[in-house]
Amino acid sequence: AVFVGLVANTLLLPLAVHVLVMMLGDDSAVAHLDPLTQLPNRRGFEQAIRPMLTGPRAESEISVILLDLDDFKRINDTLGHAAGDRVLMDVAGVIMNALPKGAVAARIGGEEFAILLPETSLDDAWAHAERIRQSATRLSVMNGTASLSLTVSIGVAELGAGDSSIEPVLMRADSCLYRAKQEG
Repeated sequence: AVFVGLVANTLLLPLAVHVLVMMLGDDSAVAHLDPLTQLPNRRGFEQAIRPMLTGPRAESEISVILLDLDDFKRINDTLGHAAGDRVLMDVAGVIMNALPKGAVAARIGGEEFAILLPETSLDDAWAHAERIRQSATRLSVMNGTASLSLTVSIGVAELGAGDSSIEPVLMRADSCLYRAKQEG
């Protein structure tokens, strides 16, 4: 019995610890992804863009697009949460299809998405944002016989010379987004 106990501790314990470490590693990778859209979440976004803000690319133009689905609660309340989930997944698909090489997109809030565009001027970022807006508003939001139109509000900002982190840029883009939302 002592021999069996020693063998079990010697062989099975390291194997069990290894399996546990592997499982925790998988959870860590998934912790940075939004489970619905499979885009990075806010934490994953910040982690993905950190090298762009500190490396050699930090000297180039960097723009940020914030996109918010207008009156999203109405979609969930009228058509149901399954329809709302489909809309979020469809908008994530529109964003991913529109991204230029090197860009990073994320779902950073309930119905809010962020896109970082390295080596992109403010004017070019606005052009990307407009293409995304047009594609998103063409999506059909339906549940059975009921349907609603989808509109989005967008804010765009550029990394400034004095910006040491992404937060000031996100705040400026957020301010532009809410101005767009107020102006319809």
